Amino acid sequence: MKIIKKIDVNEISKWSSWPARLLGLSEWKNIKRDASKIESEYDKDKYGKTLVFFNKSKKKPTMEALKQFEYHDYRGTVCVSSKEKLLITKAEDALGEYYKILAREVLSEIKDGDAVVELGCGYGFNLDLLKKKSKKDIRFFGGEFSQNAVNLGQMYFKNVGSDIKLSQFDFYDKEYKLFENIDGPIVIFTAHAIEQIPDISNMFRALRKYKSKIRSVVHLEPTYELHDDSLLGLMRKRYAQVNDYSRNLIGALKDAGDVKVLSVQKNFFGLNPLNVSSIVKWKFKK
Repeated sequence: MKIIKKIDVNEISKWSSWPARLLGLSEWKNIKRDASKIESEYDKDKYGKTLVFFNKSKKKPTMEALKQFEYHDYRGTVCVSSKEKLLITKAEDALGEYYKILAREVLSEIKDGDAVVELGCGYGFNLDLLKKKSKKDIRFFGGEFSQNAVNLGQMYFKNVGSDIKLSQFDFYDKEYKLFENIDGPIVIFTAHAIEQIPDISNMFRALRKYKSKIRSVVHLEPTYELHDDSLLGLMRKRYAQVNDYSRNLIGALKDAGDVKVLSVQKNFFGLNPLNVSSIVKWKFKK
């Protein structure tokens, strides 16, 4: 990623409207993040509009074109974070860096014959990316709450002749039935999907039923409990609070009991510097 310049935390308000919102200096209504909020923000709006774009296109768009449509407001020069550094770069370079990190961290966990499952997969962009980058014999599956996203992904993969399979999925379900028809070993990953679940404890209870199949789990997710009390850390905590984003991934890992944490890379990279991804890897103990 080509860095244009580094900036101090005091300059972040030039690049983001969030500091003023967090301080109550501009209008913002705190969010309750439940199923109705996800359905409105993602199924009907974000993925609903992308599905309409796909259906109306005479020449069916590539996966990259779908992502460009989805990120239509992410252009020009942007502020990102790398650990505790704030950096100015081009939006396309920032996205490229994020997907480079995702591919590296997930593919490093995979062996020939594995199945890869993304929970909260949208219409399958990440799965398509991994399939193109991997040279191994791997099966790809995705679970997604938004039915519009699932429909879009299924139509796209059918149109291009891909065997990536998507199905409807809800983090709050007591059983994750998509795993019942997938033979192990399985590598699971999430990428800014858990952030939509304020309390992620149920995921560990649901996955436990299938733990004999699961090789490892990789999360590229914000980790509320790891933010410190610096100005940047406090803004990150408050950002999660007012958006009702996930706040207990690390705590849920500790509480699970039968889980071994393999590695944690704190606040590794953030397309939004206030909602930065940590890289967390774990597996069930034998």
